[in-house]
Amino acid sequence: MVTWYERREAEREEAKRAAAEAARYQRRHDVPVILDGGAVMEVLAIPSGRMVGAAIRHLQDVHAERGLATREEAVRELRAWAVEARI
Repeated sequence: MVTWYERREAEREEAKRAAAEAARYQRRHDVPVILDGGAVMEVLAIPSGRMVGAAIRHLQDVHAERGLATREEAVRELRAWAVEARI
């Protein structure tokens, strides 16, 4: 039998997991955007949607970790990410 406490903890864990998943598709406000959504859609030949946000977030994460100095570096990183993510 599941206690009310265990049920509450499971609900909290699920809420945390859902928030983390949603964050993957949102821009970071503390890191500049190297390629905007239009450029991402053009490079990857994808329509607007959640994957554009995920791609921008990936580029921002990479920029924050090791820096991306040029548009060309960003495009290379974006294409490598797309292959890995099977986009």
